[in-house]
Amino acid sequence: MARELGVKLEKDCQRYKTVGIGGNETVYLFRKQKVKLGNWEGIIPIGFLDHDIVPPLLGRQNFLEDFKVVFEDHKTIFG
Repeated sequence: MARELGVKLEKDCQRYKTVGIGGNETVYLFRKQKVKLGNWEGIIPIGFLDHDIVPPLLGRQNFLEDFKVVFEDHKTIFG
């Protein structure tokens, strides 16, 4: 997904190692992604992996912290 957004992992991102139940991963953090959601526009950080085995996830930092998000059945509501 980074390639589709024009983000070069090694050049544009900070690297972090993570350890969890699924093992170890390197997360490439791109801090300056411009996004638009309805009338809101802003800059949020996005973390990438160097593979697409894991689907994209919506994170807390500067997004779920700032918005009310309701996940209901097969419908997602942002407020």
